[in-house]
This record gives sequence, structure tokens and C-alpha cells, in this order.
Amino acid sequence: MKMRMKTAVSLAALGSALLLAAGASGRAATTVFTDPAGDAGLGPDIRSLSIGDRGGILTFKIVAPGMKFTEGSGVKGTFLFVDLDANKDGKYDYSLFVGDDADGFSWDVTDANGKSLPLSTWMRYFRTADSYWISVSSSDLGGATSFDFFTRTGTITDDGKLAGSDDAPDGGVWSYGMTSVKPVIGTPTTSPLGPVAGKAFTITLPVTRSDSGVKVTIGTMTSDLRVGTQALAHTQSFKNGTAAVHLMVPASARGRVMTVQIAIESEGGSVTRLTRFRVA
Repeated sequence: MKMRMKTAVSLAALGSALLLAAGASGRAATTVFTDPAGDAGLGPDIRSLSIGDRGGILTFKIVAPGMKFTEGSGVKGTFLFVDLDANKDGKYDYSLFVGDDADGFSWDVTDANGKSLPLSTWMRYFRTADSYWISVSSSDLGGATSFDFFTRTGTITDDGKLAGSDDAPDGGVWSYGMTSVKPVIGTPTTSPLGPVAGKAFTITLPVTRSDSGVKVTIGTMTSDLRVGTQALAHTQSFKNGTAAVHLMVPASARGRVMTVQIAIESEGGSVTRLTRFRVA
């Protein structure tokens, strides 16, 4: 069996970090997916897969008794993997892998071509008893904030045959959407410097991801501009990480306060920013 290996790291240090990221401290929500016990034959038996995210970091915990084997048992190796379909087209884009063979446990995170991803700051692994943790950032997965996924375990005998395997779920796929990655609306810039009654006025605001600070390029924008209770006619655009509104300031608005409310929704996260201007 060909094992996909990562460079060894300090498990003690990583264990604390992964437990925190997974919500062991009670500060991050975790979604648990379960699989029936006893349906793996002679192979490792998937019991559950838990996913939590915090600050754009995903932590997967797989509970699968039977991964560890003894020499002379007729087993060459065991493995488990989690395939992630980041664009939900029915094909996996990334795979999380753990295996055990004569050289001990190994782990890996690969792309759709089976190539190991570069080891990033948050790409980590930890094992204790029958539980296996792997953490990756959303940016490790191409910026994905939601995905479908599928898990499988297996046992390879000394003669290279698959002796037992377990799929979870038993049919179809599971889905997960991150809750810790949201759009952020930055400080607005204006042209001219402030609104003037009877003149054109443009407000632009940068929109970035909360985890990485990169531009948000996918999403929807809504805007509401008012002087008092009077709604103001305007145009809006959201393109390449920039939200903008443009209007002709009514002459009647002189000396009054104009409110500009911008809302952005992107990949399940949303943010609203309210800005006030005194009309000259």
C-alpha cells in the first residue's frame, strides 16, 4: 500500500492547538456526523466525523477503531481518508489521509491529482487512541467555505488485497458550511470628500474575508440611502472586492444627516455597515 506521508511534527504541541480549534474549549461550534458501528468487516470502523471551524480554520476529528494493527497479523496497512468536494460538482478536490503501516502512522493533505499540498501554518495532525484530528485553513482548500465530503477506511492484507472497508455516509455525501468566515466591510472612501446638496456623490468600500483579508469577489450587495425617512435614489455595484454607491444628493438635504447602509452576503456569511454623513 502506498502511504501519502507528511513530515513528522510535535504531536504534543499540535494536540493542544487542534483541541482548541475543534472547540474543546467550548468557544467554537462543532457538527457531528455519525456512522453505524459494526459495518466495516475486518477493517477500521468509522464511528463519527466531527467538523468545527474557528477563525477560518477547519478541524476534522475522525473516530475509527481498528486503524492500529500488529505485526504478523496478515495486515500490511490500514488507512482512512476524507474526500472534500469544494465546488460540489461530484468530484473531490482535496483529500485528508491517515494511514498505518510498518513505518507507523502517517498523514497527508492532497489535491485532486494526489499531490501533497504545501505544509501551511494551520495544516496539522494529532492522534490519540482511536481518534484522529486534521486541521486545515479555508485558504488551504482554495478559499472554500462550504463543501460536500465522503469518508472511507480500509485494511490492506499482506498480499495487497482489500480485506475490509467502511464508507461514511453509507450512501451519498455529507455537507458542511463554515460559520467563522464572513465578509468584512472596510473604511469607506468618498468622492468628493463629503456630500454636497445638489451634487453627485460616490462612496466606495473594500470588502474582504475575515480569515485571510483577501478580496471578496463572490456575493450579493444591498444598499439603503436615506435623509431622515426619505429614501434616496442611487445606483450600486459590487465587483472585485469593492462595493460602491453613487447618487445625486437632493438639494433639500442641505444641512441634514444622510445615512448609507451597505450589506454584503457571501458564501453563507453576511455583514452590514452603516455610515452617516452631514450634507453640506
